[in-house]
Amino acid sequence: MNEQASLRTFLAGSLAGFLAGHILNFGIVQYVQETMGRPGLAGAALFIAFGTPILLGLHAGAVCDRQPAIRVARGYQIPFMVGAGTLALLSISGLPQPVQIAGVLFAAVMIGIGWSYVSPARLVFLARLVPEKQLRGATILFNVLSTIGFGLAPAVLGILQATGDWVSAFSTALGLFIIAEFLFQRMPDVEDDPPAADPAHWWSSARDGLAYVAKTPILAQLLFTTLVVHLLLGPIQVILPRLASEQLGLGTIGRGAFLSLLAPLLIIGGLVALRLRERADAGRWMLFACLAS
Repeated sequence: MNEQASLRTFLAGSLAGFLAGHILNFGIVQYVQETMGRPGLAGAALFIAFGTPILLGLHAGAVCDRQPAIRVARGYQIPFMVGAGTLALLSISGLPQPVQIAGVLFAAVMIGIGWSYVSPARLVFLARLVPEKQLRGATILFNVLSTIGFGLAPAVLGILQATGDWVSAFSTALGLFIIAEFLFQRMPDVEDDPPAADPAHWWSSARDGLAYVAKTPILAQLLFTTLVVHLLLGPIQVILPRLASEQLGLGTIGRGAFLSLLAPLLIIGGLVALRLRERADAGRWMLFACLAS
């Protein structure tokens, strides 16, 4: 497979993974709220799904630097599949609520493990797959596909709920991960030169990374800004679905379309960011955007 074909295959697999992962993120929240009536549990599940990378992120980054990244992405899509399969079984099982709660939390942990390793692995592999002169354009396209996956997920979830049930929604996510796994299996194990170091000493790489952040103030500030921005995902994924249903009176398809309006707005924001990135006052624009949000 030539370089361009490999890139197209990789991006297609990434889009399938983005869409499936966000179907699970939105789905686990809405499933808990609608079938169990526990918004607190929905928030806890989302916190676990996004909080697990805080615990595992350093290890994941070091592993991706020391092993073929596509191999990491392949292996850690399996927890995603386990999470999707668990939610699909819960939605048809009729188990007692304590068992369902335990199942939801287990699925959230699996989803969190998947995000912890697959997200950095895809980025590292992209940097190894694409020549440096083409990396900027490929990264922009990769981020656009990420945004499309995030934005399409609520619409797809709404359509599946309207035409089927929760089993079809979570089974669709599982199927998309299987497609992503198949496409990633076609990717070569692209490694850096010289060969990757011994993964057993991952903490030394993590420590070097933390030391670099500590001596680079702008990087620390950008990471903190990223943390603030990601805090907004809680209200978006927990509160907005309830707002759409209870206050706006939207059905499943209407709610999905309402939440999917985020996608074009995120793309517009990305285009504006590209125009602002060379400006000396780009930091002020980021601060303004955080405060406005």
